[in-house]
Amino acid sequence: MDKQKLLKDNDNSPIEMPNDLNEVLQDVPKEKQEIIKKTIMQFSMMAMRSEKTAEESLLSKMTPEHITSYLSDSAENMRLSYKSESQRRWFVLAVVVIAAIIFCVVIFIFSDKPELIEKIILAVGGALVGFAGGFGFGKTKKDE
Repeated sequence: MDKQKLLKDNDNSPIEMPNDLNEVLQDVPKEKQEIIKKTIMQFSMMAMRSEKTAEESLLSKMTPEHITSYLSDSAENMRLSYKSESQRRWFVLAVVVIAAIIFCVVIFIFSDKPELIEKIILAVGGALVGFAGGFGFGKTKKDE
């Protein structure tokens, strides 16, 4: 699109208008053409100034109270996350202790049958090795 230089009326600096606009305005009187061109330019400049990104809109509305609220909510979230992780570890410890107690009770009950104890120990040992392998495999997949 060809551009034509026009003069602004307040500081006489050149501005560019599309040539197509001149073709449309040929039938309009000269004094009206200048008014129409200036009005179009003002609207386009206002439109460019009024376009804000979502971040700019959000930041312009943000107050120190919002930041304080965000920080306090983040601190509460971190505290609850730590508490949840701590509870999960205590639960895992309790399950392991209960399983060890049950294992010892079963061994004590069948202490007079060594071939059965051997099979129980092999089964529990295989389950533990499988669990440890799966845990290690999952841990390395999560770290990747």
